[in-house]
Amino acid sequence: MVFSKKFFLSLSFIGCLILGYKTACWPFRFAVEYNAHSAPFWVALEKGWFQEAAIEVESYEAFLTGTALAAALQRKKIEVAYMCLAPALLAFCNANVPLRCLTLTHRYGYGLVVDPSKVKAVEDLSKVKVGCLREGTTVDLFMKGVYERYGGLQGHRKEEVLRMNPFLTVLALSRGQIGAAFLPEHWVSLAEQMGFKVLLSASDVFPKMPGSVLVVTEGLPAASALKLKEITERATRWLRDHPEEGARILSRHFAMNLPVDIGGEMPLPKPNEGVFLRAFSRMAFDSTLTEEDVKWTLELLLRYGYVSKSIDPKEVLWRP
Repeated sequence: MVFSKKFFLSLSFIGCLILGYKTACWPFRFAVEYNAHSAPFWVALEKGWFQEAAIEVESYEAFLTGTALAAALQRKKIEVAYMCLAPALLAFCNANVPLRCLTLTHRYGYGLVVDPSKVKAVEDLSKVKVGCLREGTTVDLFMKGVYERYGGLQGHRKEEVLRMNPFLTVLALSRGQIGAAFLPEHWVSLAEQMGFKVLLSASDVFPKMPGSVLVVTEGLPAASALKLKEITERATRWLRDHPEEGARILSRHFAMNLPVDIGGEMPLPKPNEGVFLRAFSRMAFDSTLTEEDVKWTLELLLRYGYVSKSIDPKEVLWRP
């Protein structure tokens, strides 16, 4: 059975009415990245855990990239976001977006996919055009980590690394316009299902690499922030124990919730349960966000010139 977005928002509203005699409901606008990293949000929405905690999901939107989501944060269109840590830090450091990171949702979840007829090893990357997300994204940091560790991108001119969102990157790969792609999950596993080869995963390059975080804007009531943190931690734990059901939930929601920045239908196979299950196998669901995670990501952003100065990790971490 397929449920519409209005159906889930109605459930949230009804839940708030039921709980109204106990506590007030706070309406918030949510945003997520359109990839497997946002799994805790979809699980919590499906399970009714937001309305159970008197959190009203006033609206939710999916974006193809963390940079697009960060721009929406900057425009004050949303209060709660599930996004990769790197673009969240860029928004905080470069655009002065008053956000706080509450909890991690996963580690790893990024990969290098290649056309096996053109690329047999990392060293072959210099022979083909490569697709990657924009500078400063976590996928971009992963690509640079591959470059530093394996040297496979040596000799690449800037124009040979094509900067595109993950949808366009997989589309370009399928049309033979590029020979390799750096992507987030589930796009890695979708490309794999289409016949391409996963050459490297983030865990091969960066041990304990932090992935996505739950972010709230400054001014959110502390009680609501704490509830959102607890809900997300609950969903993250649940996904570790129930990956098959989690994959079913995501395949259903992704079929009916296209990203707002796609501009129409996607001429690619829809991700099924198998795609999400493979994606989950390359992610480690983990809700422990440490100062070291923030410091490590900031150091990479500094090294590559994406931020001009570092900050104390405590500045961006939420504390009750």
